[in-house]
Order: sequence, then C-alpha cells, then structure tokens
Amino acid sequence: MEKYNVMDRMSTNDINGLKARLDSHRYLMDILNSLPVWVLILTQTRQIVYFNDTLSRSLGCPENEKILSLRPGEVFNCINCSDQEYACGTTKLCKYCGAFKSIMSSVFGNPKREECNLVQMINGEVRNLTLDVSSTPIYIDKMRLNMFVVQDVSQSKLRLNLMQSFLHDIRNTTSAIIANTQLIEIEQNVNDKIELLGLLKPSAYQLLDEIDSQTLIELTDSGRWETIIKSTSSAKIIKECISLCNFYISDATISIHAGCINDNQINLKTDVSLLKRVLINMLKNALESAEIGETVQIKCERISDKLAKFSVKNNKLIPIEHQKNIFVRSFSTKGSNRGLGTYGIKLLTTKYLQGQASFISDEEHRTIFEIKIPVELKTIKTSPKSYKI
Repeated sequence: MEKYNVMDRMSTNDINGLKARLDSHRYLMDILNSLPVWVLILTQTRQIVYFNDTLSRSLGCPENEKILSLRPGEVFNCINCSDQEYACGTTKLCKYCGAFKSIMSSVFGNPKREECNLVQMINGEVRNLTLDVSSTPIYIDKMRLNMFVVQDVSQSKLRLNLMQSFLHDIRNTTSAIIANTQLIEIEQNVNDKIELLGLLKPSAYQLLDEIDSQTLIELTDSGRWETIIKSTSSAKIIKECISLCNFYISDATISIHAGCINDNQINLKTDVSLLKRVLINMLKNALESAEIGETVQIKCERISDKLAKFSVKNNKLIPIEHQKNIFVRSFSTKGSNRGLGTYGIKLLTTKYLQGQASFISDEEHRTIFEIKIPVELKTIKTSPKSYKI
C-alpha cells in the first residue's frame, strides 16, 4: 500500500458510485440488514459507503446522503469530532480510540477486534457508550473495502464492572475484619484487645459504605434515585468525608489536608448523600494514586453567589492516553473491569447535583479534580438514562 494519509477523503461522487455497485448485490445487503448489530462498510479512507437497517433505526432512519461519505466518529457524535468538521481519525486523541485502531488494522489487511469507549456530544449533553467493534478487510467486485461491525455493550459492561468492583472492595474490607478478629483471639494483653476491637467498628462502617456506594451507582445510573435536599455546610461535609476516607489510607505517611474549611465555610442546600459520595470518590481516587509521604488536598470555595467549587488535588499525573477516558463508565487506570469512581463523579454531579465535573492533569497543576455545584439545589424530576445514539 502507498503511504497512508489519514486526512485523505474520497469525493461524494466516488462514494455514490461505490454505493451503486454495492446495491447491485441485493443478497449480501439483505443478509447485513437482517443482523441485529450495527454494520458499516467503509472505504480505505474510512468513509461510510453502506450501513445496515439496524444502524439506520438507531440513528432515527436518516437519509442516506446525510451519512454516506462520513466517518464513524462523525456519525456517532464522538466528542472529539464536535469542534471541527471531518475530524474522525485526525485528532491527537484518535490514536488511542479502539474503533480507529480496529479500522486502521483492517485498512492494512488485518482483521481486528477492539473495545471503544465512545464519549458523545448530543445537543450539548455528554453521553458514554461502551462499544465492541471489529473490522475485517473484504473484497466486493474487486473493490477493497472494510466491514465495520459495532455492538453496544454498555449495560453488560456496567453490570460486570459493578460486580467486579464490588467484590474487589468487599473482599479487601472483609479480609481486614477477619485479620483483626484473629488477632483478638490470640492477643493476651487486655489493652491491646481493646485497641483491636476499636479497629473493627471503622472496618464495619467501611464495609457498609462500600455496599451503599455500589447500590447508589446502580440506582442513579438507571434513573431510580429520588433526590433528598438537606442543609449542610462545606466544612461539615468535608470533615465527614475525610473521617471516612482515613480508613482507606494504606500508608501512615499519607495524609489528607483540608484547605481553610472554617474560614471559607459555605452553607449548602443539596443532596448530602450524593455530594458526600462524589467527594469520597474523589478522595479515594487521589489516595490510591498517592505515594509515601504525600498529602492529598481538598478544599471548597465560593465562585459566585450561586455556585460552590470543591476540588481534590494529588501529585500523580494521569497519562495523556488515559485522560480522554477518565469519565467513561467502563474505563479504569487500575485494571480490567474497574472504573466506576470517576464515572460516578461525573454521573452524580451532572445528573443529580445539577453541576459540572472536570479535571486537569499537567506538570504545572499536577492532578486536580473539581466539581461545581449550585449552593441551593432545585428539585427536578429525572428520567431513566437512554443509550440510543
């Protein structure tokens, strides 16, 4: 193959000519249209020359001319394509995209299956999809093309992540409780026994907290959570979150510092349970990244009459290839089948606390996760999440 340029595109007339040739193979089109997954046929320039009825229905039965000659990310409303026209496959983050890797492998003659964590921008709303994608080089009438098959596995991936994350955390906490009870059984000194007994209560609270956390994510993601607004203060909620998160510190030299919480105390009316869960997730993620001797910082400040900002800072940088997936449901830097912490931050903040979640990770600032929420939360009726493209 000649040197490949990701920017090259075929003209609309050439695409229409290829489409006419494909349409003559009705038996093949009928087979592809009967499949329950999304099927696209792409040119060597990654442009769509055919898509099946299943995808057409998911997209709302658009007219062919609106889809033909576009690339998958442009049709699926990929957030990295939202700032400029015809951007799919050309941005600095595309090289980390599972769909792009799969398609490019096929372009060079090798079938490939990947997982794609698609972040969509639809009418100003950010949505997440987890897609199982595969690309295969094919020849039709001596035309070199690529069959691109896509299946939405968002819900099954979420259930798997919930179970794996839940079992991982529950096992760790239960192991700590069992270890303490074993030490109590063999300890002869009464004072030491009392000290060990004192460790059981926070471990039990931690176990309960982990169960509540997983239950809450399931309820909120499906839209079944009922918001309860209560009064609190920034200082009170930060102190409570630090008290709980101290149980997650794995090394005695790691600490949590609250910046000026009493001097800048902000009165809030919000869903306290959800706000605490968001802040706890932010702190837990920072503590998991912290190294020996480091301090995790949390603070709150008023940024306007109606908005407050909570932020959590740690020193470890997030690799650039991971940053685009930080708020994606099934992504984790901690390994396969984890990754509900940062997704939970985004979900709860935007959908229920009526706020915004963001982060920055660079040499100047290190890593800072921020949420901006209204000082007074308004009651709104939520509806179940839709994954329709």
